[in-house]
Amino acid sequence: MPLFAGIVLSSLDEGSYISIVILAHEDDEYVKTFDTRMGPNLDDTFQEIVSALPESPPYATLSLPSFLSNEEKKMVVASARSAGLEISPRDYQRDNIHTVQARLVERGPYDPRNDLLVEIGPSALGARLVCTAVEEGILDFLEKERDIFTQEAHVSPTDVSPTDVISLLVDPLLSNLREHPTSAGSDIKGIIIIESSPTALIDLLADQLKTKFANQPIEIIKSPPNSLARYAAEISLKRHRSAINARQYGCIFNVAVLRVGIAKSDGFVVSIIPRNHTLPAIAKTAHFTTSEDGQTTATVKIVFGASPKAQDNLTIAQLQLKGLPPRPKGIPRIKVTIDVEHMGKTRIVVKDVTEQDAPTNSVSTELEDINAAVNSITDEYTGEIEPKYLEADTSGAEGFTEAENRWVGQEVQGDLPP
Repeated sequence: MPLFAGIVLSSLDEGSYISIVILAHEDDEYVKTFDTRMGPNLDDTFQEIVSALPESPPYATLSLPSFLSNEEKKMVVASARSAGLEISPRDYQRDNIHTVQARLVERGPYDPRNDLLVEIGPSALGARLVCTAVEEGILDFLEKERDIFTQEAHVSPTDVSPTDVISLLVDPLLSNLREHPTSAGSDIKGIIIIESSPTALIDLLADQLKTKFANQPIEIIKSPPNSLARYAAEISLKRHRSAINARQYGCIFNVAVLRVGIAKSDGFVVSIIPRNHTLPAIAKTAHFTTSEDGQTTATVKIVFGASPKAQDNLTIAQLQLKGLPPRPKGIPRIKVTIDVEHMGKTRIVVKDVTEQDAPTNSVSTELEDINAAVNSITDEYTGEIEPKYLEADTSGAEGFTEAENRWVGQEVQGDLPP
């Protein structure tokens, strides 16, 4: 029976609280909850966690303190993997605030809203003002407004009062919101207090906030450690179930994570499949010609990325069509077809179609998953694609417009190098 774990860390300090929840794909009633403490080092801690599990889960989602640095988060992920935990590359690690934020989708309403999330850890406090919206049941973090303002205080909750927390975290963020309203306005709809480690402060803070906002329609919600761990486990479980349903019904709502294009002889790219285009896609076809007189070969380079310059993109396949009859440049007609099937399986066919009734030369290849190539340019720990492949920067692409205009109204979209 496949099991899925949600593991919540409250700190990297020795003795700090760790909460774990285990869920099962085949049994909705199956829930195992336990907690442990951080040991003297991360490797030993995760070895102990794995040894305490009923069996090693196929997937686990880590939910980490929001105030950890990226380097610290990478250390945690590396230790979890070395202990044998199977961690999904897409959902393996979230910070505690975003784990709770993702849960907001289930409660509505569906209009854009501002929420304040406050995390109480054993050695630090953090708060984040976020603007979220729900559209047709899908949470959209409004990319430009996902994390509006962030406030941190590296103090122990035992050393501060609820009034201190409000003055350190809540008031500054609300002041910023009034000065810089989001698309949801300048008011907040909810305050969620995230308790990643058991502490008496959370109840006192909730009471103080209810008093402070007694005359305003603001929800005050407490999220204890076990709830946080369950949210994290559900992330892995839902991902698994979605994949099973997609395979069962043969309907994969996948997208091309980057633009797919073909490199021309001038070094620029012809776009074939746009970024975020739904897959599977109808077979896409483009026609090219040769760039040199007497050219007997043509190289087709398939690239992933947003840059107009081929060299700044990721090459995912390269084919060479051989045996072309020598002709003046511009005369041959070379047809390139890219056919993306379910699960990203892709077939690329290059064919000489200069003479319709004559025997034609062709070459082809298959890719098991057109998106799999992105793994080589994706940060192993953050799951993010390198920015240079996402940004269509034309600042260094002199001649791009002229190169594009050259083929406007032509039968072909460009010429290919030998």
